[in-house]
Amino acid sequence: MKVNVIELFITSLDNSSTIWFFNSKPVTSRGMYMSIFWVVDTKVRVLPQSSLPQDGSTFYFGRSIVPDESKESAVARLTAALEEDFMLVEEVSNVTTYDSQQWETEADEDFETKESYKEALQTGEIAFGCFSSELSMED
Repeated sequence: MKVNVIELFITSLDNSSTIWFFNSKPVTSRGMYMSIFWVVDTKVRVLPQSSLPQDGSTFYFGRSIVPDESKESAVARLTAALEEDFMLVEEVSNVTTYDSQQWETEADEDFETKESYKEALQTGEIAFGCFSSELSMED
């Protein structure tokens, strides 16, 4: 994870003392502050060229963690990243901030929400998490 460090120092009027203030905030590899982590649930159509393991399902459902300043930008970045791996977003079913919930349900475990958050926090990049096929969800 990259960190920008901002230093500020103040010297007293009589030059007898100096106070240093340090402020650091994690940034992504694109140089963007990552103060918000978005949890984005998607329904995707996976093309044959994708690296995602496929079982013949038409649709796959995924949960990704996207560090970004706005919800709209997070969805756009995720959509572009998925398209790079030949996954076409058919629907964005939910977008919320990671901090808004505890992420303790069985579905959260299935989608590896906490693990994906830790990865996104460490790397500053999108963490795709787990994708489940519609056939596997019928079981």
